Amino acid sequence: MHIDTKLLKNASVRTLPILFAAAFFYFASPALMLPSTSRAALVALIFIHCLIMFLTSLKGLTENNVKPFGPVALLGLGLLLTLPFGFMQTSFGTKDFGSLLLTLKENQVERLVAVGIEGFLPQLVSYVLACAFLLVCAWMLSRYFLLGRSTVYAFSTFLLFFNPVTHHIFRVIYPNPAHEKIDVNNVVRNFEIINYPKRKRNLVVLYLESLERTYRYLPETKSEFVPFSSLEDRGLSFRNILQAKSAFSTIGGLVASQCGVPLLPRGAFNPQKRQISASDQHNKTVFMQGVDCLGDILAEDGYTLSYINGSDLSVFSKGDFFRSHGYQRVKGLKSWPDWENEPRLNVWGMDDDLLFERVTSELRDLASENSPFVLSALTIATHGPDAYPDKSCPVVGTSSSQLPRAISCTAHHVESLINEVVRLGIAEDTLIVLLSDHLAFRNTLENSLQDRRDRRRNFAVVLGLSNETNSRPGTMFDVFPTLLELLGYQLKDGRAGLGQSLVNENPTFVERESLDTLNAAIKYNSELQKALWEIGTTSD
Repeated sequence: MHIDTKLLKNASVRTLPILFAAAFFYFASPALMLPSTSRAALVALIFIHCLIMFLTSLKGLTENNVKPFGPVALLGLGLLLTLPFGFMQTSFGTKDFGSLLLTLKENQVERLVAVGIEGFLPQLVSYVLACAFLLVCAWMLSRYFLLGRSTVYAFSTFLLFFNPVTHHIFRVIYPNPAHEKIDVNNVVRNFEIINYPKRKRNLVVLYLESLERTYRYLPETKSEFVPFSSLEDRGLSFRNILQAKSAFSTIGGLVASQCGVPLLPRGAFNPQKRQISASDQHNKTVFMQGVDCLGDILAEDGYTLSYINGSDLSVFSKGDFFRSHGYQRVKGLKSWPDWENEPRLNVWGMDDDLLFERVTSELRDLASENSPFVLSALTIATHGPDAYPDKSCPVVGTSSSQLPRAISCTAHHVESLINEVVRLGIAEDTLIVLLSDHLAFRNTLENSLQDRRDRRRNFAVVLGLSNETNSRPGTMFDVFPTLLELLGYQLKDGRAGLGQSLVNENPTFVERESLDTLNAAIKYNSELQKALWEIGTTSD
C-alpha cells in the first residue's frame, strides 16, 4: 500500500489554523479584559481566521522564504503581557493588574516561585506549553499559508489591545466616572470619635484563611462546619458581608477590616518608601502611614496590641502593616528560635496546631498584664488549593478534598482558644471576633462554591455580646467602624474610612449604591492610591 507523504503533510499542516485558534482561545479568553461585545469579536476573529486559512489552503501550501520573525515576535510580546493574568484567573479567579503589582511588590520572588510550584504546577505547565505551542503554530502559519502572517498579526494586535496592562493604562488616562463616588478627603484620616468607652474590653480577632460562611451549606463541608455554625448562632452574626475590590486577598482583607480602606499598590507615586528589615524591627515603618487604623486608635488609648502571623511576616508585608499601625508585638514564622527545625510547617508557614499553641501562649501573657489588649492572628490550614491540615488532623468523611478535614481541625483549635479565654477569667471583658480574611480562591471545592456564586459571603461573628443576626449588606470596610463601636467608641455618623458601622442606622456604601459601583469606584483610582500612600509619609 502506497502512502502519499506529501498529501499527509498537507493535511496535517491544514489543521494548524484550527489548532492555533483553539490554543489561542484557551490561553486568551480567561486573561483578556473582554466585555460581552469583545468576546463576540474574539469568536468572530477566530471564525474569520479559520475560514480564510481554509480558503487560501485550497490553492496549495507553499513555503514562504521570508522568515516570520516579525509576527511571531509581536505575538510573543502579547503573550508575555497576557500569560500572568491567564494564570491568575484560572488559579485564583482574578486577573486584576493592581493585584499583580501588589503581589510582585510585597513578596520575595523566590517565595512566589516556591508557592507556585508547590500548589499550582499543573496550571503553570499548561500555560507555558500553550504559549510555546502558539508560537510554533504562528511560525508555521506564517511560513505555509498565504495570509498566515496577516492573521498572526491580527491575533497579536488583539492581545495587545485587550490585555489587563493596556486596560490599566487606559483607565489611568481616562478614569472611570465612578471614582467620583469616593470623596478621597473624607476617606483618609477624616473620621471623628465623639465618645470613648468607660470600660475598655479586650479584643481577640482570628482571621480564618479563606473560611467563608458558604461552607456552612456545601454538602462536602456542612457537617465539619457545624462548630462554626454553632458559634455563629450564639454570637452577633453578620451574615451579609460581601467581597469588595482590593479585599479579595489576605492582606487586602486585613487592611479593609483594620482600616476601612482598600489596599491599592504602593510605589507608583512615591518611590521613596522603605520596608522594615528583620534587624530593624524597632524602627517606624511606612505602610499606609497616612491612614488611621484600629491599632492606631487603640494603642493611643492604652491598649497593648499583638499580632501573630501563620506565615513569614514579609509575605505581603503584613509585618510592616501591623508595626506601622499600633501593634507593639508582631510575630511570624521566623520569630521563634530554631524555627527551621520545627516539623509542624507547610509551604506557607505554620500548621494550625502550632499557630494556636503560640496564640494561646500569647493570650496568657497578655491576660497577665494590667492593660487592655488586642490579640490578632491569621490561620493557614484552610488555604487553597487543597488545604494544609495539621499532620495529626484525623481524616473526616469521604471527600477527596482536604478542605473538610482542615475546617474540622481549625474549628477544634478555635473552640479550644475560646475555652482558654473562659479559663483565664477574662471572658466578660473580652470580645472574640471570627472573620474570613476573604472568600476562597479556586480550590478543590470550586464547583460546589460556584453553584452558590451569588450567595457567597464572608464569615463574621462577634462573641461576648448578644445573640443576634445582622443581615445588612456590607463589606470588610464596614468591619472596621463596626468593631470600634462594639468596643464602645462612638463615631460621628458611625463612619470611618470607606466603612459604615453595621450597628449604626446610617447606610453602608453598598446599601446606598451597589457592590459593582463600589468596585468601579476603587479600581484604578489613582487619586485614592496617592492619598493612601502619600499623606503623612516621609522619605528617608
